[in-house]
Amino acid sequence: LKSWIEKALLESQAVQVARHLVNLPPNELRPDEYEKIVLKEMKFPKTMQLTVWKDKKLESENMNLLRAVGQGSASSPRMIHLKYRPKKSTSQKPIAFVGKGITFDTGGLDLKPSSAMRLMKKDMGGSASALGIFFACARLNLPMRLTCWLPLAENMISGNAMRPGDVFRAKNGLQIEIDNTDAEGRLVLADAIS
Repeated sequence: LKSWIEKALLESQAVQVARHLVNLPPNELRPDEYEKIVLKEMKFPKTMQLTVWKDKKLESENMNLLRAVGQGSASSPRMIHLKYRPKKSTSQKPIAFVGKGITFDTGGLDLKPSSAMRLMKKDMGGSASALGIFFACARLNLPMRLTCWLPLAENMISGNAMRPGDVFRAKNGLQIEIDNTDAEGRLVLADAIS
């Protein structure tokens, strides 16, 4: 009975992590704050490794689509990479989670109407879900290898924002022309999945 209760508690904590992140106001969950929450407030087991790619690392990894989406924001984009390996070795290939982490989406220069922008703090729900699942699996010490990629950015308007017609080279080497700046989700996910 005790192990069943502990498992239920860990699973419910993972759900609450995802819900809490999605419900935070956008001024409290920009990419830099999201990183602090993952690094400092989440209690992951020692079998987990965590790295954060920012500025120069994103550039050296050719994550130019993620960089383009976030270049209009005062909070620079980043990629959080989590890796879980069980205590007991396994030859199973890792299972990967990738979650869209647009902490706020104005639509960029292809600005959304105000009514459509109202709930855009939730545009990072994919990353919150992926993080919650990863959190539960790692805390439950499941006998599987896991990796999680969270591309985080704000799609904002500024003099540095990407423009329709801009061309960027993606992580996979393809050149992508921006037709609509509100297509940010597919851009960050293209780099993250590559």
